[in-house]
Amino acid sequence: MATPLDLYFQSDTNRLVGEISRYGRLHGRLSSLIDKDILPEGIGYNYTAVISERSSPVGGAIWTDIETPDGTTNNCVPPVTDVEWATNLKNFIAAQALIRSDRICFVDAVRGYLFREQVANIQKNFVGNIVDFWEDRDKSAYFINAGNKVIADAGMTTFTNTSDFGAVAPTSAATQSYLDQIYSQLEQDGAGENAYARSGGAAQYTAIMSMEAHRNIIRENADIRQDIRFAEMGNGNKSQLLQSWNIDRSYGGFMHLIDNRMPRWDLVGGQWVKREPDAPQAANQGNASVPNPAYKYAKYEDIFIWHPDVIKRMTPKAPHSLGSGTEFESIPYNGEVTWRNIPNGDVSQPEANPMGNWGRYWAQLQAAYKPNLTRYGYILRVKRCFNIQQNLCAGGY
Repeated sequence: MATPLDLYFQSDTNRLVGEISRYGRLHGRLSSLIDKDILPEGIGYNYTAVISERSSPVGGAIWTDIETPDGTTNNCVPPVTDVEWATNLKNFIAAQALIRSDRICFVDAVRGYLFREQVANIQKNFVGNIVDFWEDRDKSAYFINAGNKVIADAGMTTFTNTSDFGAVAPTSAATQSYLDQIYSQLEQDGAGENAYARSGGAAQYTAIMSMEAHRNIIRENADIRQDIRFAEMGNGNKSQLLQSWNIDRSYGGFMHLIDNRMPRWDLVGGQWVKREPDAPQAANQGNASVPNPAYKYAKYEDIFIWHPDVIKRMTPKAPHSLGSGTEFESIPYNGEVTWRNIPNGDVSQPEANPMGNWGRYWAQLQAAYKPNLTRYGYILRVKRCFNIQQNLCAGGY
């Protein structure tokens, strides 16, 4: 149960001075890309997606020469080549989460220091968490459904149609060579028909990666640096190499979408252990969320090769009536933040609220992830190389 905020509102105005500062938070990027749709009503709890596979007859078309009739040939009815329709079925289900804030007591809040600012910060933090919950869930769904899990090693070890990687450690940091191989495979598989964008007629796929991985691909590769220099000669201070690395770039058929909350991992005892970006730390009141040292020093990191046809997030409509005189308050399942001040006259209960003097922020989330052309999805797991370079001062100082 969440700790009531009415016990914790900062209210010592004799010692607290000035506005209340608030830490910002770093959000991911994948949720802005994922296709979204409505989950149909009245079809039960388990859903099935029908995947129409690409199919071809074995050996190709049967070709025959058209010859002068000799009594045995029949030019009017040549041999028939059948192109079969191939389909696969993929099952998926919906999941939900109900999120609430600590309770805010009006009686105590109005005595708190700059109470309106404190409440505004509480709401901003709550909304930030909802955004992160969706981002983490979307990333997890794409990770699970992506049909190709590729290890950055000498042989590009690949785990196909699995929900996770096997216990194989990457031996290389992110390089363009791995992306080139993946690009070739995507093209051969026909993924370019609905690629994220096109440039000069060629498909441009989206590679979601950290700034660190982007830097390894671009700046640590002398050939790529030379390509960019020659392509941008005369641009002066507009050159990519003179700009911040924490922005999106395009190179070699991939648009680099920078996301500094990409999944990071360690391989411990033959098992992959995920390192979360944030960790709890005790504050004067409650627990703060701070950058996680285990995330900072994790040995491996993922790059998502995003394709819009891999999955779709499907959220049900919020009901407002089931007919026959029934009526509900329609609250969306997309995480919209709602304030609730719920009266409860049973003073023996923890949620007692006979006078309606306190409330909470609430949000409900519900979605199903419909798998589609999952073999267009690639997760590239790479080794993280810090490459910290020292420049020692002359004279030993």
